[in-house]
Amino acid sequence: MQTDAAVNPGNSGGPLVDVTGRVVGINTAIVGSSYSGISFAIPSQIASDVVRRLKTQGRVVRGWLGLELDNLSESRAREMGLASTRGAVVGRIVSQRWGESPAGKAGIEPGDLIVGVDGTEVLNRESLIAQVGRTEVGKSVAVSVLRGGTPMQFAVTLGERPSLAQ
Repeated sequence: MQTDAAVNPGNSGGPLVDVTGRVVGINTAIVGSSYSGISFAIPSQIASDVVRRLKTQGRVVRGWLGLELDNLSESRAREMGLASTRGAVVGRIVSQRWGESPAGKAGIEPGDLIVGVDGTEVLNRESLIAQVGRTEVGKSVAVSVLRGGTPMQFAVTLGERPSLAQ
């Protein structure tokens, strides 16, 4: 999360509080050398989720569809006859060294526009990645897509997001 609060050097890992004193984030970075410009923080909800996962599982595991995604451009939305740019476009199905992707196994294809997961609207690629990442590995989710203008739904059993070190 971006904030314009002044953050002192060395305060990474310290709390970001709102005007009522509630912790809303954990400071992570400062832009610039004056310490009075823009800073960034991890939202407290995400930090709490990470702590919970570390306590219960010993590591942080994130759900994974196995897709490369793009945001829907205005021109592509017009071509598809859509009034908005909501959704995430499937650019490529990931397979490589991690095996077949969960979305590929379910039948999702490049060019599909993902518009919903488990009844929640997908606003853009970032919202889709965040929602899937928060979802339990092994859970089956309903993925709603538009393929060539035709609405379709797929049941995808989420995999574990691979570590980049693998």
